Amino acid sequence: MSKKIGKETFSYCTNLKDIDLPYNLEKMGANAFYECTSLENIYISGYLKEISKGLFENCKSLKKIIIPDTVEKISENAFAGCTALNLTIPDFVKLIQYNAFKNVPHIEYHGIATGAPWGAKSMN
Repeated sequence: MSKKIGKETFSYCTNLKDIDLPYNLEKMGANAFYECTSLENIYISGYLKEISKGLFENCKSLKKIIIPDTVEKISENAFAGCTALNLTIPDFVKLIQYNAFKNVPHIEYHGIATGAPWGAKSMN
């Protein structure tokens, strides 16, 4: 089984609603789920270190995502435009890049991440 999901693999997929990603997953390419407008729930487990650039950007139906405790970086625009998402960011995330959460209505985070403005309407 592959340890990667390539760049733009599921971009613009309108039929994908739920996905449970494999435990051995190590990398997801930029924009892999870009504008998956029906995607509601995603479960990530394994060795993933980074939520890549634009990974879930404009997934307007995304409500729930479980981020594994191996993730240390959330890249720019990773969740931008996910307007249905309420997200708790694990405290072990160390870097959050520009507009990672632009227009996300609720973010909870208590860690010490550095990085550019997140773009979220934070409820910390």
